[in-house]
Amino acid sequence: MFVLDLGTCPAEYVTSLLEPLVSGTSVTSAGIQCCNPVEDAVVEQLVDALGRIKSARQLTLLLDWSENGIVSVLRSLEQNRSVSVLDIRRATFKKRSAKALARLVEQNRMLNKISVELNEADSSGFPQLRTVCRELKEAVPRNRFLTHLALNLHDGNHASDSAILDALRRNRMLLNQAVRFVHGSNDKKEALAFETLQFSRTVLVDLRKRDEARAKEEISEARRRLALNYFIFTGVVKAKIVCWPRPRGKCMFDMLGKDVQARISSYLSVTDVMDI
Repeated sequence: MFVLDLGTCPAEYVTSLLEPLVSGTSVTSAGIQCCNPVEDAVVEQLVDALGRIKSARQLTLLLDWSENGIVSVLRSLEQNRSVSVLDIRRATFKKRSAKALARLVEQNRMLNKISVELNEADSSGFPQLRTVCRELKEAVPRNRFLTHLALNLHDGNHASDSAILDALRRNRMLLNQAVRFVHGSNDKKEALAFETLQFSRTVLVDLRKRDEARAKEEISEARRRLALNYFIFTGVVKAKIVCWPRPRGKCMFDMLGKDVQARISSYLSVTDVMDI
C-alpha cells in the first residue's frame, strides 16, 4: 500500500512524492494523510494528483482540512477513472462540501464503495450528518454503480435514509443480474444490467474472486455475445435475422458477416428496442 503523510511535507517536495501515485502502474492501494494546516500549494498539488491517478483502486484520505480544501479534493475525484473504493476520514462536512460529495456520487461512474467517517472532534457531528444525508438521499438514487455507502459517526453507520438504502439495494440487484449475464444468461433484463455496468469495476470486482485476468476475459466475451445476439436479446427475432423482400443489387443486413453485424449492433443499446 502506498502511504504518504503530507502534514509536515514542504510544498516543493509534494509533486515528487505523489508521482508514484500518478504514474505508477503497480500502486493499487493508497493512503494519504494530511491533518495539519498546510500551504495552498500542497492542496493544489494533491488535488491535481488525485484527478490523474492511473492504477490505484482503493484510496484512503485522512484530511482534517478547511471546507475549501475538502471541496477541491472531492471535485478532483469526479473525473477519476481508477479508484473504485474511497474511504474519507476525519473530514468536517458543511453545506458546500456536502454538495460536493453528492456531486461526486452523481458524476463518478467508477466508485463502487464509499465510506465517510465524519470528524468526531468537531462538535457539529450530528448537524454534519443531517447535511450530508440531505444531499446524498437525492444523489444516490441517480447512481447505478454504487453498491456500498457508509456514513460513520460515533462507531455507527448512519446512511440509513430509505431513499439511500433502496437505491443501494437496486444497484446490488443490478450487479447480480449483470453477473448472471456474464455467466451465460439470455434474459433481456440481465443483458440490460450488463450493458449498464459493463465498464464499471463492480462486475469485475465481483467476478475476480477467482482470477482477475479470467474475469476480464469473461466480461469481454459477454460484451461480444451481447453484440452478436443483440436482436435476439431484445426480442426483435427469435433465432436469426432474415430480410425480405431482397431488392436486386442491394446488400441486406442478413448478408453481412457476423462480425460486421456485431460491430453495428455494438452502437445500439438494449433500451433502443421497446417491449410491446
